[in-house]
Amino acid sequence: MIVCLCLLSTAALAADSKPYFNSRFNYQIDLPSELKTVSEADNGDGITLESADGKAKLAVWGAYIMQDNFKQESDSRHTYYVHDGWKLSYEKHSATWASFSGSLKDRILYVRHIVLCDDAIGMFSIEYPKAEQKHYGEIVDGLVKSFKSGGKCQ
Repeated sequence: MIVCLCLLSTAALAADSKPYFNSRFNYQIDLPSELKTVSEADNGDGITLESADGKAKLAVWGAYIMQDNFKQESDSRHTYYVHDGWKLSYEKHSATWASFSGSLKDRILYVRHIVLCDDAIGMFSIEYPKAEQKHYGEIVDGLVKSFKSGGKCQ
């Protein structure tokens, strides 16, 4: 019985998302259906979404690494958030990804970076009200699990 409930829960989460593939930077992610597209970048690097009430915002994009390597690029982008006033309380890195999160007033921020092919970096950031942390925490989990490079680098 418990296994059945877990499977139903997983299926329900999967049904509540839509796949997004970015051909310019070759990355993919499952976007939550409850967030609606606000804009797609004219240069084809990503997409911006928000909740119906406008309180949650998700941006997903790719860029070419301008620093010497992935870690330096990620650290450089991390610094922008600190300069904007975010108090970052969580940070974790590996050779192929980096994540950090924190808060500013009544808002929570979660950012994920991944290594892409051709000296590129894939990124998403989601910002939402602290009062909705439980709900959006589940969404962040789904975003992290589905965010990946679209193929092997050559």
